[in-house]
Amino acid sequence: MSSLAEKIDLLFKTFKHPDGGEYTYQEVEEGTGKAITGAYVWKLRSGRAKNPSYKVLKVLTDFFKVPVSFLFEEEVSQEYLHYLKLAAQLREAGV
Repeated sequence: MSSLAEKIDLLFKTFKHPDGGEYTYQEVEEGTGKAITGAYVWKLRSGRAKNPSYKVLKVLTDFFKVPVSFLFEEEVSQEYLHYLKLAAQLREAGV
């Protein structure tokens, strides 16, 4: 996995809404204080937007509570993915 769209998709699939489903684009927009629109998040996730600013990426990763460096890694290791998933599980458990 190396594309920005794949990494953003992984954030949605890994860090779930408290109800157990994926966050909607509208929820991300609202959760970022409208610093990024739901439509733009969809474009990023689908690969239609190719060159977002650092500020946009930072806002998005802050929403999912992951380091922005996750999106800049050339390749994401399985170990790193494991820790991201573990962090998501701990968050869901209220730890």
